[in-house]
Amino acid sequence: MALFSYYLVLNLAIAWIASRQAWKLLNLVGFVFTFSIASLWGWRSWRPEHFATTEPFLIAHFALYLYICVQYSRQLLREDAPRGLPVVDGGLLFGLPLVAFGLQAGLVSHWPYGLAVSAAVLSGVYLVLGRWLWQRSGGRLLLLIEGLFALGVVFLLLVTPLALGGSWTSAAWAVQGAGIVWLGLRQRRWWATGLGLLLQLVAAAWFWDFSVRPYEAPVFANAFWLSTLMLGGSALVSAWLLHRLAPAPASDETALPVWNRTPPAGLWEAVHWGLLTLGLLQCLTGLWSEVQEAYWAWPNPDTQLVLLWLATAVGLELAHRRLAWPALRLPARLLWVGASLVAMGGVAGWIFNAWYPWEHVIHQGGWLATAGVLAVGVWLLRRLHDAHGLGRATFAERLWLAWFAMLQGAILLHALASMQIGPHLAWTAVAPIVGPTILAWVLWNRTEPAALWLRGLHAPWLLLLVLWSAWVNLTHAADMAPLPNLPLLNPVDLGHALGLLYAWRLWRGAGPLPPWWQRPVVGVTAAVVFAWINTMLVRSLHHWSDTPMWLDGALYSDIVQMALTILWTLMALTAMLWATRKAGPSVARPLWLAGAGLLAVVVLKLFFVDLASLDTLRRIVTFLGVGLLMLVIGYVSPLPPAASVREVRQ
Repeated sequence: MALFSYYLVLNLAIAWIASRQAWKLLNLVGFVFTFSIASLWGWRSWRPEHFATTEPFLIAHFALYLYICVQYSRQLLREDAPRGLPVVDGGLLFGLPLVAFGLQAGLVSHWPYGLAVSAAVLSGVYLVLGRWLWQRSGGRLLLLIEGLFALGVVFLLLVTPLALGGSWTSAAWAVQGAGIVWLGLRQRRWWATGLGLLLQLVAAAWFWDFSVRPYEAPVFANAFWLSTLMLGGSALVSAWLLHRLAPAPASDETALPVWNRTPPAGLWEAVHWGLLTLGLLQCLTGLWSEVQEAYWAWPNPDTQLVLLWLATAVGLELAHRRLAWPALRLPARLLWVGASLVAMGGVAGWIFNAWYPWEHVIHQGGWLATAGVLAVGVWLLRRLHDAHGLGRATFAERLWLAWFAMLQGAILLHALASMQIGPHLAWTAVAPIVGPTILAWVLWNRTEPAALWLRGLHAPWLLLLVLWSAWVNLTHAADMAPLPNLPLLNPVDLGHALGLLYAWRLWRGAGPLPPWWQRPVVGVTAAVVFAWINTMLVRSLHHWSDTPMWLDGALYSDIVQMALTILWTLMALTAMLWATRKAGPSVARPLWLAGAGLLAVVVLKLFFVDLASLDTLRRIVTFLGVGLLMLVIGYVSPLPPAASVREVRQ
């Protein structure tokens, strides 16, 4: 005690001198000798029982040299002070806490939270002192105040890792970083704002790299879950602060230091979006980990994820007006799109398992995900309809909602028919196209601009109907058990009729096609109708005469070959008769020539196929039927005259 009392008297004298003049060398010599002797004594003679007599001397010497450091800067601001000296004694300002905290660590090493409490006290001392000097001196001691503030923040950051585990440390750092961001923005100290942002990034990296949720931890009541909320919430608060408080660069900042100049608006915007993304990802990841650990019996995990994203999207949309934060609308829309993709994949994965009962799909909640996506999508896009700029609903979003409803309807109706009626029946084959086609028909009258919807929805759906027609005509027998099969009245043929009506509606509503599209469209339509009528005949023969379908060898059946020959002749007769009696001048001759071409194919088929494969009776019936029809064609349907150029243009 005598040694430390002697040094205390000497340091009091140095402090008295420091209050009268700036004498940096004297301050440095006193600091070095005092703490060197103290360190040497502590290394050789310190025992825990000396704490009560040693701690007061350490506190007193720390306070004295902190006072000396402040007085040095104040003396240099006097009018008669020497010029050219640094305003802040950096060695004393930053060396004092380093040495004093090291000695304090040795004094409290036998206490569980001694060092954490010491760091908290030091942080409070530096922050309070900096605040007091700011109120007394304003900007005159700005450099010293910023140094005190930085030391206070550093010791504040040390409290958590010294007292708590890794998860809480990261969470506390994130909260402290958000506080530093707020303080930096309010005081226009951009280096402090950057420090707060960097601290949050370090906290997030530390947490997600080293923290793992304990398996036995209770759901929604554990450090991992609360830490993710604190990390994500801090990032979201920082993003909102940047949105509200970030100023535009001023024109008179050229004289300021680089670290205190206002960053450009583009940098603020980029950091704002990055923090918003980081905050949402952390919150959603933590929430999803808890949902998974809860082991919900219903609904299935895909539906749980969809509902989580939809609830978040609704919350963001509702919060954006209350917080005056339009940027929240973009993640809300992205979450809705992501939820729709998960719902689409989840339901499709369940539905096309032919051996999985439909009741299990209902019990697993796939329908809930679909209904939620549709409901939130309609609600969200209606709210975005009158918005401006980035917040306005795009055509792509409205188009995706329509496609989602149509595709999900097709999947669910097909699954319902497969599981409740049977995968081989005609009702199942037509189920995927009925609901979506009706919905597309309704949307045609309610959507603008019509040209975009035609290219984005109606024309592609018409192409899918063509592919459906090819698939069902090739593979499906259209059984209607226990009802009898009737051409044109069975579900598959009615589905074709619905598709043709839909195509006719588009043709009437879309206006004239460009010249380069007219022939391909007419050709595809004729091919679809031709294939449908031929398949209608083959299906009818299959049910009435037990002939095979296409993939089972229909072309090797004598009855099918004879019926096809007569059918093609009737189709040629119909086309040529229509060309002569009903068709306009511009299409009469091409239609008649198409019928004639089909008739030529019939003749070739008679000699190269039917003559060699049919038995005598069927060969006679075929030749007589075709000959008689050809006589009728020649009598009632002569070749129409060629249309004039004016008629073709009309």
